[in-house]
Amino acid sequence: MALHEMKCTSLAWAFVFVVCTANVFGQGTSVEQLIQAGQTAASQGQDADALRLFAVAVQEAGKSGTEDERLGVALTGLGLAYSAQRQLTEAVLTLRRAAIVKGRVLGREHLDYARALLDLGAVHRVRNQHAIAEPLIRRAVTILEEALGPEHPEVAGNLTNLGGRLRDQGKFAEAEPILKRALAIREKILQPNHPDVVRSMLGLANLYANQMKYAEAEPIFQRCVMVLDDIAAYGTGYP
Repeated sequence: MALHEMKCTSLAWAFVFVVCTANVFGQGTSVEQLIQAGQTAASQGQDADALRLFAVAVQEAGKSGTEDERLGVALTGLGLAYSAQRQLTEAVLTLRRAAIVKGRVLGREHLDYARALLDLGAVHRVRNQHAIAEPLIRRAVTILEEALGPEHPEVAGNLTNLGGRLRDQGKFAEAEPILKRALAIREKILQPNHPDVVRSMLGLANLYANQMKYAEAEPIFQRCVMVLDDIAAYGTGYP
């Protein structure tokens, strides 16, 4: 183990020890600090440390006996940490609970509830459970559209996500208009050489290729190659 990794692990354990010791002696414990430390550990790739920190945060947040926003955030962090550790069953159970808590506390039209559904759907996608992921993403997209508007980048990204899940189930006729809409939004709001435009083009091209519609897929793939060549040569900032 590298020295910086040993230091991070030691700091994580030290933080948990301080929190638990403070609790024993009746001192105040900040769930927010635990959450922040867990998020920092996760951002640095210290997934095991993040898991431990979020687990303590969930425990501390639940001691009041009432559900609040902090519990939802801590559960989300814990579920994502489980996912990063490839503990997918635990990730599903934890992220499902996070979505339930956020739905109750924030309401089922809130953006954070939509993102909780997307987190849960992403784990089901990793498990190749596309039929389970699909309705979660559909509901999230509806909430995002109502809250952010129909042409928001987050809407376009999750339309691409939804189209991909439909494609993976062989629902090609349903997937095509969704992937086309995602591409149209991104072409409208982003520069033509933006990587997200390429991702949407690839999603549509792969849909056609999966159906052996090579005449439709080929020009899109060719356009992707041209844009990627331009990005490699000039970056994404040119007009």
